[in-house]
Amino acid sequence: MTGEIYVGVDGSLAARAALEWALDRAAAVGDELVLVYVVDDEWGTVGSSARAELSGNAERIVEQELASARAAAPLVPARAVVAVGNPMLTLAALAREAELIVVGTHRTGYFRGRAFGSRSLQLAATSSTPVAIIPQVPGRTRRGVVLGIDTAAASNEAIEFAAYEATRLRSDLTLLHSTWPKPLTEVFAHAVFDATLSAIREAAPGLAVRPRLVEEPAAEALTDLSRNMALVVAGRPRRAGAEDRGLGTVAHDLLLNQAGPVVIVPE
Repeated sequence: MTGEIYVGVDGSLAARAALEWALDRAAAVGDELVLVYVVDDEWGTVGSSARAELSGNAERIVEQELASARAAAPLVPARAVVAVGNPMLTLAALAREAELIVVGTHRTGYFRGRAFGSRSLQLAATSSTPVAIIPQVPGRTRRGVVLGIDTAAASNEAIEFAAYEATRLRSDLTLLHSTWPKPLTEVFAHAVFDATLSAIREAAPGLAVRPRLVEEPAAEALTDLSRNMALVVAGRPRRAGAEDRGLGTVAHDLLLNQAGPVVIVPE
């Protein structure tokens, strides 16, 4: 699993945390790192002179971040891109063929309710590439990967990503399945786990897997685990219609409350 990792940068501390995480992963798997600064002209209202000034500032910032990345990991190939437009939609379009998109977030704990303007949610809801959302939290003592599964077996894409990361990090993979709000029969719950386990054995035959059944809402359970896990993986189901958009309730609430690195994998 090698290719390109696109990471959104803007000079903020949140973006720097995302860059550090992306750099570690790129160094481990041999990917190329692509740093992207998108000058925000979502509504097309920025004049040409202002756009030129903003683009010049963006180029300075992205070159500084690129120099820092190269100094920290000289063996990781890296390059920089500056674009103009809606930051998240432009980043998603540029990284359409990439292995992973990485962005930062200021969220580091519980935040109840809706946040319609959150750009990381917008990216995760629309990107055809897996999206990693990285908060500013300590990561050195974290261990383990958890994959959230719904009332059916997890998608092959989410399974393959989670299994690869657990293998790469030399950790167990926890399969979390919630029976909330309606308890499932034991037979049905085992059927869901068995279907996912079968796919995992094909993707990573020697991986240690720990099924975990909870009776609380899945988003709450995944959020709690995100405090100590190295990575939480959740799928984004394909939706009918002309556009495949929308996170689903579990992924949406998880991203509002995450306390650790989360990856959303589209089907």
